[in-house]
Amino acid sequence: MGLLVAGTVSCGRIGFDAGSDASGDASGDASSSDDALTIDAMPCISGGLALPIAAVDRSLNAGDSCEQTNILVEDGVIAGLERHNVGALDFIDGQEVAGCILVDFGELAVFDPIVVRAQPVADACGQPCGGGLCGTGHELSLFAGPTSAALTLVAYQTFGSSALANYSFTIGPLRYVAVCRTSYSLDRDDVGVDVIRGTCP
Repeated sequence: MGLLVAGTVSCGRIGFDAGSDASGDASGDASSSDDALTIDAMPCISGGLALPIAAVDRSLNAGDSCEQTNILVEDGVIAGLERHNVGALDFIDGQEVAGCILVDFGELAVFDPIVVRAQPVADACGQPCGGGLCGTGHELSLFAGPTSAALTLVAYQTFGSSALANYSFTIGPLRYVAVCRTSYSLDRDDVGVDVIRGTCP
């Protein structure tokens, strides 16, 4: 698990440097500036858009999440949450999870509603559905907390559509949010996430 993107923040609101490559590279070394998504802090205006400043692979097993930096920008390009047939499943707040991505809003605040824009996908990160179970397992789990080590379950969210859709959650004070593929069989569908965003307090 490694930090993929970092920056400074005012109430979680970020902007992209005009000279940066906003696509990022989730497979790159976090120490390489060429692979990091460059972001600049912008004022968080009450009622305005709040976006995370960093994305971390929170998966226990390598490859269970991919293209993590895509989750920082609402552009229809998804980050993936997967389950490979490698290693044990992880647990967060006592709940069994597969691929997870953790985002950092930069400070502890109420960013309600938190919106996760996501969809089910047949193959998020290289392990396709199969065994007659494609089109099933359409669910994600969401966790939040004041620190990355103190995450609690917010909800299990069933997808209402096969297309990208917004799912809203009222959570209260938080700094970190983790979105995960549940522990369903690797033969079931995976999860694609476009963005996690909130509202400036």
